[in-house]
Amino acid sequence: MRATRRDFLSLSGLAAAAAILGACTPRDPIGRAQTALLGGGEPTPWSQAHAATWRALGRLTFGPRPEELARATALGLRDWIEEQLAPDGIDDRGADLRVRRFDTLSLDPSALAEVRDDNARRELQSATLLRAIHSKRQLREVMVDFWSDHFSISTQKGDCAWLR
Repeated sequence: MRATRRDFLSLSGLAAAAAILGACTPRDPIGRAQTALLGGGEPTPWSQAHAATWRALGRLTFGPRPEELARATALGLRDWIEEQLAPDGIDDRGADLRVRRFDTLSLDPSALAEVRDDNARRELQSATLLRAIHSKRQLREVMVDFWSDHFSISTQKGDCAWLR
């Protein structure tokens, strides 16, 4: 059976209508999988306050984890930001324990210059990633990342790697 021009136009019209109607369907901003992580079951109605908290955490963290979202919702966004602006008051033992295993992080800069291998760079990258994922001091970690990117020299540039 051969398709006619009329069949092609009819199917194209139906496909376009389905795409347009699909785009008009309201979505849960964080998706069903993440909603299930946050409380399980079907998504709850999305409030404007919840959306604002989600958006703020998306900008002030490396991605809102369910426990971080719950804490910011419980405290209120303003109080959560105030807490993040005083990072020394936040218990961050979990992240500290995860990075404690990296020996080169505690070396004196003069001793670090003697290491001269990729181990120091790998440990620094691993510790940075672990802190970004596990630290409760998320705003501090985001700012450390920003300023490190802004002012630092790449560790790939020969002897510049040892000027830290």
